[in-house]
Amino acid sequence: TNILVDNNTVTGALFERAGINILARGYSGTASATLSGVTVSNNSVTGTQGRAGILVVSEGRTGVASVTGLLVDRNTLDGNEDGVQIEDVTGGAHGSIGVAGNEIVNSTGASSGVRTRSGTSASEKVFRLVTARSAV
Repeated sequence: TNILVDNNTVTGALFERAGINILARGYSGTASATLSGVTVSNNSVTGTQGRAGILVVSEGRTGVASVTGLLVDRNTLDGNEDGVQIEDVTGGAHGSIGVAGNEIVNSTGASSGVRTRSGTSASEKVFRLVTARSAV
């Protein structure tokens, strides 16, 4: 609860899922993983080659997982597959996710910068982009 990911620089190819990975994962039937009140701001993620700049995943597996009260704000995301990717997997849930004031440029993936994966509800999400453009 009340987590701040602020003022980081991530550059280049990655083995992991994303430059910044926000993950709630319930591994067993008795596990409960909840991320609440998370702010991801003032970060720079560049050139992750086939990975998202910022990835938000709620994955229930056999337990319970949720992400609520998340704000992704004022980040510079350049040359990533997707600037921001949001996904609920196997019973994962979310609530109140805001993506606003980010500069997302030169995305190489299917989206123009913000991607909500198949099977993920778009309810309670607010997307406002300051800049979303591709190299010409």
